[in-house]
Amino acid sequence: MPLGKPPTVTVVLDEKGGQASCTLTVRNKHIQRSTATGPFGRTACTGGDETRQS
Repeated sequence: MPLGKPPTVTVVLDEKGGQASCTLTVRNKHIQRSTATGPFGRTACTGGDETRQS
């Protein structure tokens, strides 16, 4: 991940579906969790201002 860029994790399931999740933790701080389910399910975890270094 390039410094200064917000981290992004995306998940896309295929036609068989199922369940998948993404969890974003920055410097030991939980930022976001999201879950995709079913055929072609989609989800994304994206960091914002809280992920920038101070």
